[in-house]
Amino acid sequence: MISLAMSMLVAAAALSSDEVPAKVQAPSSVAAPANHPASQDALSDGIWPSERLTRSLLTRWADRISDQFELEPADREKVREATVERWGRFLKENRADLQPLFNEFLEMRLGAEAPRDEEVRRWADRALPVLERLEVQARETTGEFREMLPPEKSAQFEAEAIKLGLGLQAASEKLKQWKDGQYEPHEIWQAPQRERRTPKKQKEAETSAGNVGNSTEAPREADDRTPAASMDPIAAELTRWDAFVRDVIKRYNYDTAQKSAAQSLLSELKARAIAHRDRYKSEIAELDQRIQNNTGSEEELAGIKADLVSLYGPIDAMFEELKTRVESVATTEQKIRAAEAKDTKAGRQNATVGE
Repeated sequence: MISLAMSMLVAAAALSSDEVPAKVQAPSSVAAPANHPASQDALSDGIWPSERLTRSLLTRWADRISDQFELEPADREKVREATVERWGRFLKENRADLQPLFNEFLEMRLGAEAPRDEEVRRWADRALPVLERLEVQARETTGEFREMLPPEKSAQFEAEAIKLGLGLQAASEKLKQWKDGQYEPHEIWQAPQRERRTPKKQKEAETSAGNVGNSTEAPREADDRTPAASMDPIAAELTRWDAFVRDVIKRYNYDTAQKSAAQSLLSELKARAIAHRDRYKSEIAELDQRIQNNTGSEEELAGIKADLVSLYGPIDAMFEELKTRVESVATTEQKIRAAEAKDTKAGRQNATVGE
């Protein structure tokens, strides 16, 4: 699976449906620098969608957004035209940066050997300013789209806007980590099948994919029956995430495709939570040790615990993002049915109490 950071760059090529289109047919104000490092020969060498394919992808993207917000035909056409105009221009203006980044990522991802540390650092350093231009573009289009929505759609839109903002923020943080050399090999490189079959590689892959036990034995996915006391706080929290997603799937009666989407979101957020834990592993262990061995005052102990809570804080934001994104998979009809079922259940309970 392509990493979160690269996914956000690919989103600029209209291969993602998480961003919000614009309503106006204005050219992009997020122009790329005039002195592009890539030559025309280099661009003709790499992978890039044709103009016709780009237009088709952008049109479908706009139509999905229109379906999501149930826009009227006239507004649907405005969104379609504006999306093709604005984002098509953005791709042309930024192609000299986007195409080499995309191709180099694939080369690192699919190489026979893992990329060198310096190679990853340089790639992330070049990707960051491109992502910043994408963030500006997304903010502009989000603001413009907000103006055309009817009031009854505003709450749904704001949830989507939050999801977009969190996704871009996460991508930026990930690229900064890569630039500093803080990354796991599996985030960049997909090992050949023959290597993934070896016991050592299999164990490493399972660990990086989200198995969070602290045992020296082969890691396994924690389930609801695992005592919370035997896991670190984040591992225990992730078991609750599993239960939440199962509840949402059941509540809205998701079909196969929706279940797959929900599970993919769960895997993505769990991987980010584990990466956060691993990044601050030494700090967390030190604070835990200080709490266990503290002989100072209650105020001192409270301060140490507050520092630990602060380190775990981003995990709460990730769970809020998970809730928003997993519940946004439900259609309007599914949400109505779920609300009706809830009201019916509440009415039955009230009737029972009255008897």
